[in-house]
Amino acid sequence: MLLTGCGGPSHPKLVDRQPDSSLLLSCEPPAVPPEKPTDNDVALGWIDAVQKFLACDARHAALVEFVRGDTAAPKKKGWFE
Repeated sequence: MLLTGCGGPSHPKLVDRQPDSSLLLSCEPPAVPPEKPTDNDVALGWIDAVQKFLACDARHAALVEFVRGDTAAPKKKGWFE
């Protein structure tokens, strides 16, 4: 499959590169906590949710870089860096 991008205001340009398939994965929802969670369950749930959010955010940033074709751009800093 060839992608097309805008080479100018009215001239489409064929793009022969493909994004890494991992960039197209949907974001994974956090795990559902038990009905009566303990403090440990809540802490593990927060860790799970944050890890999944950061993974999704990183994939989105990498996909944006791919679409822009900006491979020399500095990597986006994470939320906690």
